[in-house]
Amino acid sequence: MLHTSHRANTRGPFESRLAEANDLISTTALPSLSASVLGSIEISPPPMVEQSVIATVFSDMHAEIAALEAHRDKTRDIKQGITRRLLTGRVRVVKAAAEAAA
Repeated sequence: MLHTSHRANTRGPFESRLAEANDLISTTALPSLSASVLGSIEISPPPMVEQSVIATVFSDMHAEIAALEAHRDKTRDIKQGITRRLLTGRVRVVKAAAEAAA
């Protein structure tokens, strides 16, 4: 069964649709919906204004993820460069600097 939070006798569009969906579920040991029942359910898309807002949010999230991945890659490259310099001996850690940091 599909569940949602219970509020005081107020049903919004989501709760009404949820009640309709629960009525369509055949109750057995394992609740299920048949393909024919799923095909009969009418689902309307959100208004164009809302779709535009959703698309903008996804676009902004995509741009932020790309920026974070670029920052991660740059940080990884810097770390690899530092590690390579330390391992080859081109850069050495001075004991006095290590004690000052502690």
